[in-house]
This record gives sequence, structure tokens and C-alpha cells, in this order.
Amino acid sequence: MALIVDFPQQSSHASPPNEQRKVSFGELSDVKFVENIALQHRADLWFSKDEIDSFKYELAHILQQVRLLGLTMAQFAEQNAQDTSAFLGLEDYLSKVTFLEIKNRRRAVIRAVLVEQDRQNRFGIVDSEAIANVSRTVSDVAERRARIIGMLHAGDR
Repeated sequence: MALIVDFPQQSSHASPPNEQRKVSFGELSDVKFVENIALQHRADLWFSKDEIDSFKYELAHILQQVRLLGLTMAQFAEQNAQDTSAFLGLEDYLSKVTFLEIKNRRRAVIRAVLVEQDRQNRFGIVDSEAIANVSRTVSDVAERRARIIGMLHAGDR
């Protein structure tokens, strides 16, 4: 059995937009015991080691084919546009240079957001829009990639 604690919903007055909101919990809680189905139905809920190994083998095989054919990721994607699962996420593994470039882009976004948060903390301000703008500016490559993926998936409907 697993324990789930649910705090009852209580209506509260709406805060003005500039007022800082706070979280509070009621004094009473509703405790519910539910069956832990993860133990009984583990095989149905999670991939087995053999299945995960099979996924890894398939991905390694796809990458090997891309490299052997001398294709760029864009060319491979164009050839497999009908099934985006064949290539999405593989660009990280095409080469060490690509992997490092993507890793560095991710770090740059995190670093930029942390620097902006630190700046705001020093001045005692909270401006989530400024943090979003910093993140958006630094992650423009990821945004373009996400837009292309969205367009590919929109065509699948």
C-alpha cells in the first residue's frame, strides 16, 4: 500500500497582481491508502532491460547508417520526415563536436538565467519576464529547432 495525503481545496481571495502570493496548508488532511500497482504490474509499466538494450542497439544502428552514408542530420531528417522518431534527439550523438556544442548551448542558457537571477537578487527585484527574455535570447537555436519539430508533427495529423 502507498500513502497519499491530499489537502482539501479551500477557496481564497484573489491576490492583486503585484502582491506576492504565499502558500498555506489547511490544518486537516485527508489521508487515502491506495494499492501500489507498480509492484504487481511492473512488466506492463516499465521497459525491460532487453527492451532498453534493443532501443540502444536500434539508435546505434541508425547513427552508424547516417555516418556510413555521409548524410547530414538535415538530409537524414528529410529522408525520414514521415517518421520523426527515426531521428529526433540523435543529433547529440552524431559527433563529439555536435555533442559538445549542444551541451555548451544548454550550459549557456542555465548560466544566463542564473546571472539574471543573481542580478535581480542584488537589487531586490523579481522580474520573471526578464528571466524569460534572457532564456529566450540565449536559447534561440533550440527555439528554431522546436518550431521545426512542431511543424513536422503538425503535418502528421
